[in-house]
Amino acid sequence: MKKNKLKKTVSVIKRKNIYYLTNDKNRIKEFKPWLGDIFSFLYDRIMEKSIFPKKFGGDINKHFELLRK
Repeated sequence: MKKNKLKKTVSVIKRKNIYYLTNDKNRIKEFKPWLGDIFSFLYDRIMEKSIFPKKFGGDINKHFELLRK
């Protein structure tokens, strides 16, 4: 387990090839879901009506195909 200091109260450790942030007591920090997680079910509906896929030549069917993979 390798430990790197980011600042006085936060460090990074590596366990089983996964990096974790730890607090000053060497416990892995836990994060609550961000507000975006609450609205994630709306993402596809919003994106299919959004101007960005049209502007960049996006295709909602290609989007769904990529998400399925």
